[in-house]
Amino acid sequence: FSLRDMLGHAERPGHSSPSFAPITVIGGGSASALWLQILANVLNRSVTRGHGDILLGAAMIARPGIQPPCATTQTTFSPELHAAEKYDCAYNERRRPGY
Repeated sequence: FSLRDMLGHAERPGHSSPSFAPITVIGGGSASALWLQILANVLNRSVTRGHGDILLGAAMIARPGIQPPCATTQTTFSPELHAAEKYDCAYNERRRPGY
């Protein structure tokens, strides 16, 4: 849930990142369809498999607006409603004081 926490902080009012925009994932983890589906469910938003490596990811963090190179095909994973609801419950439980 740490990534979800970070996105919540980055998407506070006054920041440039629009809420609920698809997340682009690059690097080794993006090769796993299972991981990307879990990520879409945990974040409750679409996740797109990007193209690039960790250096591109660092550049994207350092300078918002940098986009990964476009590929001819992109795979997007949408949240599965039932799974996303379960992750929401677990996330809210984790945020409860005294957890």
